[in-house]
Amino acid sequence: MKKKNIHSTINPVWRNINISALLFFLFFLVVTALKGGLLQNLKFIVIGIFVFFTSSFLFLIFFSQFVVPLTNFRQRLKISWRLLLYLINRHGPAVYITDGDPKERRGERLKKGPGVILLDASSAAFLRNPTNLIGAVGPGLAFTKSDDSIGGVIDLRIQNEHEGPKIEEDPFAPKKDDESKIKYDERMDRKNSTLAMTRDGIKICARISVTFDLDAQANTGNSKFGYNPQAVEKAIVGLLVDVDEPKENETLKGKKRVEWKTLPPMLAVNIWREFVSKITLNEFFPLSKNEPSMIDALLKHLQQRMKEETFIVLDDFGRPTNTTRRSEEYYMLKNNGVKVIAVNVMKIFLPDEINTQLIERWKSNWLGFVKGEQSMINEHHSIQAQNGKDQAIMDFAYGLTHYLGSISPEKNLSQKQLLDSLLNGNKYLIQHIPGLLTELAKEQTTIQEIQEWIETS
Repeated sequence: MKKKNIHSTINPVWRNINISALLFFLFFLVVTALKGGLLQNLKFIVIGIFVFFTSSFLFLIFFSQFVVPLTNFRQRLKISWRLLLYLINRHGPAVYITDGDPKERRGERLKKGPGVILLDASSAAFLRNPTNLIGAVGPGLAFTKSDDSIGGVIDLRIQNEHEGPKIEEDPFAPKKDDESKIKYDERMDRKNSTLAMTRDGIKICARISVTFDLDAQANTGNSKFGYNPQAVEKAIVGLLVDVDEPKENETLKGKKRVEWKTLPPMLAVNIWREFVSKITLNEFFPLSKNEPSMIDALLKHLQQRMKEETFIVLDDFGRPTNTTRRSEEYYMLKNNGVKVIAVNVMKIFLPDEINTQLIERWKSNWLGFVKGEQSMINEHHSIQAQNGKDQAIMDFAYGLTHYLGSISPEKNLSQKQLLDSLLNGNKYLIQHIPGLLTELAKEQTTIQEIQEWIETS
């Protein structure tokens, strides 16, 4: 049997402490020996040892405040005790969690002594031991006992998860020459993750985005993002149903543990598939702009199912009914500590042959639509032109009889007076209609000459 190297099992820090303590006691023995021997200075030796360990512990307590942020003396004692255990290699894990990501040395969590966890303002964690669930810890400092371990971590910031193909790719395209099998399989997996079939048998898929966070009020629990220990426990411990997962054993009965970040997009995809199965492709992409698109109805339905306690039930053709029902998706999210902020269908993908059919259909429909619009515009133009002519005649008649209107009908006018009033009405039109004064200056002079001729004749 190979002999175990003892040097490989000794903590380097503990090795340094051993050397330092050995040097101290050698120095102490030499001093006491020079002063008369050990027995004659036994009291001095005991006092020296006591002062050495006491001052070391007091210095440890003092300098511990610079290791981690402490808020009270009790925390200072706890961190000092853990530093002492660290010196003799009996400490537990020391973990720093930032943005929900643990930072630690390799093998740190394998240590079984009392440890410490430091969490930033956007992180939370859940602690457990081999027999029990302990509870959640939030932003700040947390001390762990022997055998405690981190059961999971949570990022308290707003999360945005996507499901489905990438925006720039064609999920229905066959394998490309420059595309590896791994890349092709990944593209197919993204397509199949949201693949659905319309009521008329057309396969479509979509890129779905869900924005959510932990179910907590902002600026609570030492975090601007909000910390709710019950929500953290629900998010990490919750056992959820995955309909696509086969039954692995009779105890779970088809259930499996689902990462809390994957739950909202998974539920959104289920709602998307259910809605699409009630709708035809023509209802998604209507020919006329006057026909309502079912995409708006889809988004509204997604928001209701994931953000509200109840939703309006749709019939087999996707039309809203007068019935409301409890939203199981909303309560599943709530029971797992998740609060949805927004759901969006970023893009709908169609096979190439369906895209081509839609484009051709839109082209033919667009031509008929344009011709109809042109006919309506021409008709409207004719009506407006006729109305303009009628209005111009009315304005001209009003201006021409402007001065005649102020004369009583009972008064008999001579021919000269009647002609003079009509000429004055022409002058009134020229002077009061913008632009005519400069354009008809010669005509205004002619009218003046006619009036002078009438007066002299």
